[in-house]
Amino acid sequence: MEKKDVLLVTEPPCTKYLQRLADWGIYQDQDIITFSTVNATCCKAGGYVLEPWGHSPVLEKFCSNHNIQNTGPKSAIVKAVQNKCFLRQKEASVVHNWQQLASWTASHLGPFILKEPFSVAGQGQLRFNHSNELKQSSLHFPQKLERLHKKSLEFSSHWTLLKDGRCTLKGVTITETTTRGSYCSSKIATTSQIPRFNEHSALATTLLEKVAVQGFYGEISLDGLVTANSVHYITEINARKTLSSLLIKLQS
Repeated sequence: MEKKDVLLVTEPPCTKYLQRLADWGIYQDQDIITFSTVNATCCKAGGYVLEPWGHSPVLEKFCSNHNIQNTGPKSAIVKAVQNKCFLRQKEASVVHNWQQLASWTASHLGPFILKEPFSVAGQGQLRFNHSNELKQSSLHFPQKLERLHKKSLEFSSHWTLLKDGRCTLKGVTITETTTRGSYCSSKIATTSQIPRFNEHSALATTLLEKVAVQGFYGEISLDGLVTANSVHYITEINARKTLSSLLIKLQS
């Protein structure tokens, strides 16, 4: 008998949510299993392939225990790429102690933002104008230290990175965030709506080459920022599927 697609989730979604997915044409009565309710017999024959939203040690262990092929890179590779200290951009530095932090801020114009290596959605961040505003004992190093730029536009570019290092742009979305950088919403855009998009594309291509060297492949999104004088920065790497990349896929 031909195998059906199976949705693996941490918690079963409500019926109303599944109906909305069905209305969009991306859910067709697939079986749904969770880590706690999975029946090993459904996988023991082999042949199942996991297409994960993101990659983690939990998924790797699950695939190993249930004879499932994991199509993604190792979670350690994903973690290395997701680390904010991996992304080296202009007017930013990785600081390993208080002395480095104080020295770097003294030689650059503020305001500044300090990010923990794995902070997400605007959390794990400190914004300040001078190092004397910070409490040394509350900081854990290393930290990513950046100038806090006044933004005129935030957006994301969405790519597919192949195992051989080639990358393809799938689309762009304009992003709305809170004042602290937490995600609010996205809307599909064209590259012509991003000022001097070719500069972002050049930065992205160079960065994706470095990502590929780490051994990562698959879907990846890069968060971009354009300042008031049209200077481009890449502020975040999302080495996984995102809601915005799903929006682009639904449109196509």
